Amino acid sequence: MHAIKRLLLAATLTNTTVVCADTLELQQLGLRTASSLLMLHGEHNGSEDLNHFYRLRHRLETSWSEHKADASQDETLAMQRLLQSIDTAVAQLQRGGGIELEHAEQMNLELRMMQSFWFRPTDDHSGQLQLALLDLNYRYLHRSYIGMPAPISLPGSGYYNAGNLDLINTLDSALTAARAPDHNAARWHMLKRMYGDLDSNWAQTPTAPVVVNLNANQLLEELNNARHSRP
Repeated sequence: MHAIKRLLLAATLTNTTVVCADTLELQQLGLRTASSLLMLHGEHNGSEDLNHFYRLRHRLETSWSEHKADASQDETLAMQRLLQSIDTAVAQLQRGGGIELEHAEQMNLELRMMQSFWFRPTDDHSGQLQLALLDLNYRYLHRSYIGMPAPISLPGSGYYNAGNLDLINTLDSALTAARAPDHNAARWHMLKRMYGDLDSNWAQTPTAPVVVNLNANQLLEELNNARHSRP
């Protein structure tokens, strides 16, 4: 069996990272869209990266349109606020400044609120791993470019409420148990060290978020490919 497949089958996670399959894509796209926006804010990238953001933004709204028939009124209103907040952040970037701190905090709150709406119990361990990775990466980019978001108290015991170390240990146990290929193990070793600094005082290195984001997305792709290749 492929090593990454063993990784997914061997993962045994706590209820802090449970996810429902029919909302997995929404949660992933929410985190990826927000992370892409943070990269634009921090790196002032060109049109190619802006186009990447817009593709994610479009996929998020399209995925939501397929789900919203089953959504409550509160969930629908919260999603409208999140999309509006994302668009406001883009407008702030296009004016040549950057995402305002107060608005970044509000957007983070709205993203977390949507995660609490989309969170459902399931045994999809591969989905749990992907969300743990994406959430850690989002936190790292947010701290690098804007600062650590203020703590938020939301209902449920989902990954969005989990501590940094809890998510790191979740991923580390799964990757270690699966004996991932050398290139994936090395990638995770680097990411683990960087994410481990989230709870400590640290001197920001300008290129570190770019490297972390690149490796996180490459590892995410490996996990996603393995998930879809399972029999």
